Amino acid sequence: MITFTRTFWLDTDARSEAMAKIQRLYTEVMPLQPGYIASNLIFAQDGNQLTAVANWESEEQFLALQDTDAFRDLARYIG
Repeated sequence: MITFTRTFWLDTDARSEAMAKIQRLYTEVMPLQPGYIASNLIFAQDGNQLTAVANWESEEQFLALQDTDAFRDLARYIG
């Protein structure tokens, strides 16, 4: 099992849209991917930071996620 952790810094002007994209990826897209185990989104109280944690059976299965349209869309949006 591997654990992937990423912290997103949310721009005030685009916070709602960024949060929606991140939530969609972690709650709708990832659970459908082979090797996905679980994930958790942790929001900072000030709303400017979101930490995402995801568990996968293997690194290869996590890397395959990067070939999905939803992942590429989020990556383009948040950089």
